[in-house]
Amino acid sequence: MILGEGNAGSNTAVDTRHRIGRRRSYHGGPNSAGAGEVAVPLSEDDQRRLDEIERALRADDPKFADGHSIERVWRRRTATAGAVLLLGVVLLAAGLVTTQAALGVGVTISIVGFLAMVAGAALFIRRPRG
Repeated sequence: MILGEGNAGSNTAVDTRHRIGRRRSYHGGPNSAGAGEVAVPLSEDDQRRLDEIERALRADDPKFADGHSIERVWRRRTATAGAVLLLGVVLLAAGLVTTQAALGVGVTISIVGFLAMVAGAALFIRRPRG
């Protein structure tokens, strides 16, 4: 919606949207506009081109197209982030326990665990570029 001039010269909201089709956001997947994300609708021409590309890919190499879905990548990335985060928690706890016996080793393990937790959280939060 943008502001434009109405019949009487006053500012009124003018709806500039056309057929929405599938929505894609700059970050995330289909229809996943979250905080800080803007869902941008595709024009009819862009949607038609995208559909043609998808059909051509499925027709040319259906095995490749089935094995490379964005949802599969997101699931794998989420599982990896969860595993790294869990590993970080375990290392942090082990470092705290080890600190009782050997201060330097325990602190080192704790720091590595903390950094692993930060890396796991970053995998959850960070969005792919492009």
